[in-house]
Amino acid sequence: EQESVMLSDNSAASLMRYSLTPTASGQPISIRIAVFATFSANRLTSLRAVIDTFDLVEQALGRQIHLPKIA
Repeated sequence: EQESVMLSDNSAASLMRYSLTPTASGQPISIRIAVFATFSANRLTSLRAVIDTFDLVEQALGRQIHLPKIA
């Protein structure tokens, strides 16, 4: 599911949500991914993606991960 898209002459950005269900657990998992692309001379010159892996691990484990507070 594409949540938002931004386009310009030489760049593009997209925020997407993927939903999947692993066969082992049967519990649905939702992943958000941000993709950033730049173009030059009609060619892709850079592609970067950011994935919220912390949320992904929490969903895969089926529980929250409590981190210690940092001063």
